[in-house]
Amino acid sequence: MLKTYGRLAALKPNGEFYPQELATLQAYGRLAAAALDSAAALEETRSLATRAEALLALSSALAEIVSTAAHGFRHRRSSLTATRRKAAEHHGSGLRPPRAACLLPV
Repeated sequence: MLKTYGRLAALKPNGEFYPQELATLQAYGRLAAAALDSAAALEETRSLATRAEALLALSSALAEIVSTAAHGFRHRRSSLTATRRKAAEHHGSGLRPPRAACLLPV
């Protein structure tokens, strides 16, 4: 389905248009419609590019947050593993493990 933008008006004061003139006017009308289609497509492309840039910035920020959180998690996990290892050493020696060794994983 073709999009309609309006009408192309042409006036000829002394009578009817010749078939060649009508064909030329129809070609001008199609050209004008194509120019309007191009302008609308360009505007939509710019809008989509702006949205894509915003989404890219958001995803980069989220990736940085996740990376920072994962680094912190690995650090806490290695500290917890070391604490558990010390608790196991105390338990093996007959000593009761310290209360700090009873941490729950997060």
